[in-house]
Amino acid sequence: QPPIPPVQLVGEAALTPFSRHRRIAPFTDNADGTLPGEGGAAFVLRRLSDARREGTRPYARLHGSAVVAGLPPEDGGLQESLRRALHRALRRLPNGFRDIDYWEMNASAIPEEDVAEKDVLKLMTHNRGAHIPLVALGSAKTAFGHTFTAAGALGVLKGVLAVAHRVLPPSVTPVDDSFSLCLEENQPCYWVQEARPWIAASTRKRRLAVSTLSRLGRAGAATLEEITE
Repeated sequence: QPPIPPVQLVGEAALTPFSRHRRIAPFTDNADGTLPGEGGAAFVLRRLSDARREGTRPYARLHGSAVVAGLPPEDGGLQESLRRALHRALRRLPNGFRDIDYWEMNASAIPEEDVAEKDVLKLMTHNRGAHIPLVALGSAKTAFGHTFTAAGALGVLKGVLAVAHRVLPPSVTPVDDSFSLCLEENQPCYWVQEARPWIAASTRKRRLAVSTLSRLGRAGAATLEEITE
């Protein structure tokens, strides 16, 4: 997303709820909209064998991706779009979402989008099992704002760096606005408030999911995996 001219910002304000409190507080009682942001990302996709042969460092493996569009946002359309996108992006993993340790979420603080993500989170973490690590949650929007067409790319970039450096990245949402749903409903997940080492068993690869969501009913998802020797 290049620098936003005033005319475009006015147009976006007519379509996108912006926070009157000038903060992004997703999944909280204070969530009243998002904030505009600027930024972008670009990626080079290579076959892993080609990258290694030519001495190019691979940062992460793209395990799956999907985009779902066309579902009406009303009557659960947002939830269904996101569910389908994640399901398709996860289909190559042996155990689906159970193989995911970190979810880079949309988390726009737009109420209807937050509700859709919370519903899908409940579905994805249902019967996860006590022997499986908790799912870490985060969102680049808390740091950069909503970069609109670049939002998904920034989420993927954050995920690539996380798995490459084996660090669970923090979100900048204040502690008092932390993601409380997981604790209140005893879901096996937590909101990452500060950077921490991404510890994983030797038998478990570090994997993450990235998702993006539009109020118009479009959703995208991708799964990334660490590259081991």
